[in-house]
Amino acid sequence: MTLKEALDALRIAFADFERAARSDDKTPLQNALALGEAKDAFATTDNSPSILVFADINRFKAVNNQYGYIAGDAAIGQVGLLIDEGVVKPDWGQAFRLSGDEFVVLLRKEFLSDFQQLTRDFSSCGVKFDNEVFIVSLSFGYALSEDGIEFEVLRERAELACKRAKTLGDGLCLGWTEDLGRSHFDSFRITCGTCSALISCEVPVAQKVENLGTCPACGSKL
Repeated sequence: MTLKEALDALRIAFADFERAARSDDKTPLQNALALGEAKDAFATTDNSPSILVFADINRFKAVNNQYGYIAGDAAIGQVGLLIDEGVVKPDWGQAFRLSGDEFVVLLRKEFLSDFQQLTRDFSSCGVKFDNEVFIVSLSFGYALSEDGIEFEVLRERAELACKRAKTLGDGLCLGWTEDLGRSHFDSFRITCGTCSALISCEVPVAQKVENLGTCPACGSKL
């Protein structure tokens, strides 16, 4: 083998390693590492993806309880295959398995209507496992890129819209709106750093927690 041939083989091996490091282990999609890198190019040009879609499998815990975790992996694989065939191969955007049964699609805005039509197919997905077929479904939420809105905030908005879609029916795709953000709150407790009082707080979901007001006990800023 010549030096050139050895260098070419090394380049090919390195490229294969790079692809493997960014590929999901259960689906044809990319993984969370690849998503972390893709966000830098998100909504940077007119042709780049500018809609973030969040999806997960409905009642996935029941699938694992009834059929076992191997069947759950089969469901994840089947859903990933359908997303790959429906979104990635026609070049509508990029798709990733975030973790567990959660998926993220970075969608080009001109394909939003087509994607919304596609999501109806995910209301009933057949999964073959151990000579049986069981059905799973997905729900989807999406958020459109806005100037000054951080990528993680968009992801949280899309996830919130997905949670709302789950309450309305399988296979639905719901967009985030200001009204949706105002109507959903996270409740938690915080201890005042000045007087140690325990205070209950509520803040809108998918928004930054920048100002929790003042402590009702001592008046100091929380």
